[in-house]
Formats: sequence, C-alpha cells, structure tokens
Amino acid sequence: MTHGSSGFAKRRTFIGTASLAAFSLRTLAKNAAEKNTGIIMPSAFFGSVSPVEAGFREDVAARVVSFLQAQIDAGVIPGAFVAAMRHGKVFLEAHLGTYCNRVCCDAPYDGAAIHPFHSISKMVSATAVVMAWQDGLINLDAPVMKYIPEFGCGGKEVITIRQLLNHSAGIPQNPPEPIKASTEKEWEASIAAICAEPVQWEPGSRTQYHALSGLLIAAEAVRRASDGKPWEQICRERIFHPLGLSSFTFGQPPADLPLACIPRLSSPTAQWQIQINGFYGQPAAGLKGSFTDVLKFLVFQTRKGVWDGKALLREKFWNAMHTPQFPGKPDYDSWGLGMLVRGDGPVNGSLDWFGLQKVKGLSIFSHAGTDVALAVGDPDTDVQIVFMVTNKPTTPAKTIELRGTVTGMVFDALSRSV
Repeated sequence: MTHGSSGFAKRRTFIGTASLAAFSLRTLAKNAAEKNTGIIMPSAFFGSVSPVEAGFREDVAARVVSFLQAQIDAGVIPGAFVAAMRHGKVFLEAHLGTYCNRVCCDAPYDGAAIHPFHSISKMVSATAVVMAWQDGLINLDAPVMKYIPEFGCGGKEVITIRQLLNHSAGIPQNPPEPIKASTEKEWEASIAAICAEPVQWEPGSRTQYHALSGLLIAAEAVRRASDGKPWEQICRERIFHPLGLSSFTFGQPPADLPLACIPRLSSPTAQWQIQINGFYGQPAAGLKGSFTDVLKFLVFQTRKGVWDGKALLREKFWNAMHTPQFPGKPDYDSWGLGMLVRGDGPVNGSLDWFGLQKVKGLSIFSHAGTDVALAVGDPDTDVQIVFMVTNKPTTPAKTIELRGTVTGMVFDALSRSV
C-alpha cells in the first residue's frame, strides 16, 4: 500500500481488518523467511485479529497510520513503527518511512531489526530488582548502605532502594565522571563515583528523573546480594529466559542480526559504535531487542506478573510496582516502581512525555525511551502498545504530540469488551 508517492520509502503494512490481518500475517512470515532476518514480528508471533474482534472501532489502524504518515510527509520524523495488542492478539501493526541501519541512513523501514529501547530499560531492570525483593535477597525499604556500605555518606545514608526506583532518591545528576558499564571495571568505577557524590536534595522530598544513577545503584545492591552475578545474567535468569525474550540484551546484540540506529546518526558507518556502546550494560538505558519481545514483557506486566500460567511476580510485589508511590502529592510525578502510572492525578509534564496525557484508565502504565520509543500497558483492558519513531522528532513538543496522539487514538477506539 502506498500513500501519495509510489516510492518504496512510503510503503507500509498495517493490520486493520480481518482479511488484511490474515494477509499481513502471511506476508510478514514470508518476508522474514525470505530475508532470513531472524526477527519475528509481533503479528507473526502472537497472531492477529481485526480491531473489531479486539473490541476496537474498525478504523483505528487506518487513523493511526494516516496520522503517522502525515508526520513523515511533513518532515517531523523519517519513519515509525507501532503495534498494539489486546487479549494476546495484534490488531494494529504498521511500519512506515525509513530508518538508519549500520550502513545506510535512509533504509526502507519494516521494523524487522534489533532496536535500542533506551529508558524502557528501567521497567525491565526494576522488575528484576522487585523479583530479588520477592525472593528475600533485598528489602526495598532498607537503606541502600545495608547492601553497599560505601554508599552511606554525603546525606545518602537514608536513601532506600524503593526511592531509587521511584525517582525520589535525591541523586538524579550524574557525577563528573561519565557513568559507564560496558565492562566490570567500568561498572565498579561508576558505582564508586556515584557513592562519592553527596545528595542533591533531601531524599524523598520530591521526584526528579534519575536517568542513569538510580537503577545502577539498585542493580548493584541486587548483584551484591546475588554473589556478584553480572546484571545481564541476573536479568536473563529472572526475566529474559522465563519469558522467552531471546532478543533482549543489555550488551552487544548478535552481529548477524539487522540493527536499527535510533536516534539517527549522520554517518552510521563512522559513528555506529558510538551509539550502540553509549549505554552498553546500563540497567537504566542499555536494553536492546525486538518489538515482539517488548510486547511479551508488556503482556507479562499487564497480566499481573503471570506468564504462561506461572506467576513470576506474586500479587504483593506486582501491586507494589503498579501502585502510584505518591498519592495526593501534586508536586510529585506519578511513579510506580520503574514505570509511570496514570493514576487519578492531574496531567503534568511527565504524563505528557510518557504518552499518557490523553488516556483515562487509572492503571495504564508506560515508559519512554528518550525521544523515540514508548511502551504502554493497561491491566484493566489487557491492552499493550509499543511505538517507535526512527529519529528524534523536530521538537520536544512534537514528541509529546506523537506519543499522546497514538496512545489516545488507540484507547479512544476501545469501544466494547470482548
């Protein structure tokens, strides 16, 4: 299908009706086999239904695609991917425009690649931390210094692991030394640098986004309670392997798989390693994988910690992740543990940035990855959405518009339960 021009860069596939869904499913599976990408697309893994069968208005796919194509035509973004599911089946899947890979800045985009998910990593890493709490290895409400003694200085003595996960710890700014984690030596140096810094404000007195520091320290506490296992191994044992997230890694993806460079670089051949290694190993920002595996993780979270009939997160611990930590505090962002929860508070800047300004469901949660990626789930309606644009939009306001419009269109189209 094309929009306007017949050029390949404007081709896109979307699921919108029962017959089109079946056609798209066969086409995606055939294309994956022919290209031998090794990447399984969401509809090929989960199967697909029409929006109506999923309980949505039949025009939701066409409306989302039309909106995104208009943004591409206007030069706001070069390309985009979106997939939405309900009750275990994909009812919307679309890829449009171009993206940057290892060798080309304007490759036709079909979504069949490994992508960097940036701060969506925080949802995954926070889940591993909560699982360690569930197993009794750590206590979320104990001071961090119980597990990392050298952390207990400079006003950080009272900081808890919970505060690291809900962005209220008071250490949001990075130390003068860059936080790196691609090797054990770099990880240890980054821990030492954060431990040496004083608090920037009283822990618990407000929230401010901890881009790298919070999850790194929380992960280190879990590591020290887990015989020093590498973070990648902990996540693989607790999350990646049980959920079948074979593409997920905080390290280097397999060299034989197609890789998306997002945000786009001016010269991928010269600068690719700068981006792919920029957050290498970072619990807060280093996750890479496929859209299908992000949706698997969202299904696990929206279904209250249950995967394949097994409760990997017990009710108490799942509730802790999904409960707003600061109810009734208007100056605090609506954080759960490692994710933003819509809740019943007023719309604010964080809800805008995380794509939740136009949704009503109190339990809807999300996390964004810089200006490019978004993952959204709703336990009440069993809806999951993954959305990515292939370069930073022209302005932050456009990022907010794109995320809010896509999530708003999807949830507004939810017309009945099935």
